[in-house]
Amino acid sequence: MTSNLARMVGPLLSGMLADRMRAHKCIVIGMSVGMALCMIALPFFQDSQVISCVIIACSGLFFNDTIIAAITSRCLVYDDHAEILPLIRGYGSLAWALAGPVFGWFQGTFGIATMFQTVFVSINAILIGLILDLPVAKAYAQSTLKEINNKDVVAQSYNERVINAIWRPNVFSFLVQVLLAGIHNGTFFVLGFVFVEQELGAKGVEIGLYVFTTAILELPFFLVAHRIAKGLGGTMRTLYFLNWIGAVRFGIGYYMSASIWQLLCFEWLHALMFALYFTQISEFAEAFHQDGLQATVFSLTGFMFASGMMLASVASGIIADLFDMRTSFLCMGLLFAAVGLLTLRTPRKSGPTSSLV
Repeated sequence: MTSNLARMVGPLLSGMLADRMRAHKCIVIGMSVGMALCMIALPFFQDSQVISCVIIACSGLFFNDTIIAAITSRCLVYDDHAEILPLIRGYGSLAWALAGPVFGWFQGTFGIATMFQTVFVSINAILIGLILDLPVAKAYAQSTLKEINNKDVVAQSYNERVINAIWRPNVFSFLVQVLLAGIHNGTFFVLGFVFVEQELGAKGVEIGLYVFTTAILELPFFLVAHRIAKGLGGTMRTLYFLNWIGAVRFGIGYYMSASIWQLLCFEWLHALMFALYFTQISEFAEAFHQDGLQATVFSLTGFMFASGMMLASVASGIIADLFDMRTSFLCMGLLFAAVGLLTLRTPRKSGPTSSLV
């Protein structure tokens, strides 16, 4: 629980500090170094539960995927290559699919301590090198507050700009949908793997196939996510559509599947959901760049997504304890169906994402 809370707060603070201090590169490098130090220290204190919990919580504070995604997105827009961001994130899904067997082999061969101290440290070292090579300062200096004609916006403090940006009905609705996307993802991560093993009786190879399928299918969906979102009618209608994905995936797929093979027929919905979600939050955050809030809004969506995962872990766990896992999935499916019905009459938006804000 402490680690999850830290992973909610840490990325939010990093994005806000980066925009407030105009020090995006320094923030992400500092977080990467902090994460690496935590991974180096953790194996030395694995016999002490208290110290291990503190280190794990600190690693959550230094969790840097959100700020890295924000910086990468801004640099690609600056270089006029924004269209390849979904492709990059899709290759990240491919890495996720391969990470399980690779890390498992590394841990079995060299031990968990060596894995923490080499693999994770090496990853953060590579990230620091890549961030140093990116034109971060130039990207965030492009079309910044100094170039905005609206003098009232320029005169506002950072806090005033954050409040004015968030305190809008469309932005609030967007963040609520991000929270629901987090609930979707949290339900999958909290109960999905346990359900596959205990309820469906899946063995090692079948579980590996289940994980591989949910990850590898993200890549092709990332390639067409923008086209799908445009066909659905814009950012908000795309996020509303994610509720129907959750309703079908959990209310039918997980609730009714009697074997792992039946469930796999529904797991392409996870790939579709995540591809649509990520592409829309990237575009949404970019719309706030001229307000000097791109990293802040990106980190805020990460905070709401993590909050949704936290809520899902508590709610789905309670329902599963009181009844069973299938009932928990059914309740989540009904929740998403109810939200989907409430948003059916949303008008289509043919304009760009920035029309939301």
